[in-house]
Amino acid sequence: MSQIEFFPLLRNRESPKENHIKIYRKKLVEEYFRRARILQEKQTFYPINTESLFCGSLYGLLAANENYKNQMSAYNLLIEQGLDNPQSILKQLEQFEGIILKTMYPFQRARRMVGFCEWWEGSDLPEEIVKDALADRKREFELRNKLTDAPGVGLKTASLILNTAGYQNVVPIDRWVIRFLYGRGLIKNDPTQRGEDKSGGISKGIFLECEKKLIEEARKMNVSPLEYQLAVWCAHSRYKGIPDEQLEIPMSRSSNL
Repeated sequence: MSQIEFFPLLRNRESPKENHIKIYRKKLVEEYFRRARILQEKQTFYPINTESLFCGSLYGLLAANENYKNQMSAYNLLIEQGLDNPQSILKQLEQFEGIILKTMYPFQRARRMVGFCEWWEGSDLPEEIVKDALADRKREFELRNKLTDAPGVGLKTASLILNTAGYQNVVPIDRWVIRFLYGRGLIKNDPTQRGEDKSGGISKGIFLECEKKLIEEARKMNVSPLEYQLAVWCAHSRYKGIPDEQLEIPMSRSSNL
């Protein structure tokens, strides 16, 4: 007698993969979009200028491989201690590193963020982004791709940084989006199940494929790609368990939030 015959309940038990797919087939209800709009407003840094864009960059760099609570804790400590500009960070490295030590992969993160500060000091791209953001935002994808030349910045982080400046068409593709698209049969493979989204992140090809599919789904719902991505995130990440009144607002000395 086989084990399946001996344990009849196993015959009807869903495999982890089948259960995984089923979870991400759940409908995105209005509640998730409502919370997505709240989060979208909270993570847009005003007024839009190079100072607030740098704060948005810190916010984006801290989001990589980190949960929301730790990301916000580290971010707010940086702002409270005056480490909200590249000059201050580069002059007070010990103080900066003390905060970053509380995050995941602290040494790698600190090196990348310091490298980003050095890059920022010599780059004209931040001013290009602000100029476009205050105009018609026609260079969104071009600027996102140029931003990936900065140390520690891939497509996901570059998208999140631009989101803080009000851009809504580039989206940070994360494991929640990938699993959501896979669960609905919109992409053929789920790289998060094979560990391909760890360390170096997913490939550029997979990222762009997922972004294209998500943009198409957003259009069907008549919402921006960013709002759709945030609705997926609100539906499936730990963020869904945080009450509205406990949602944190990124602090910025150059922000009116």
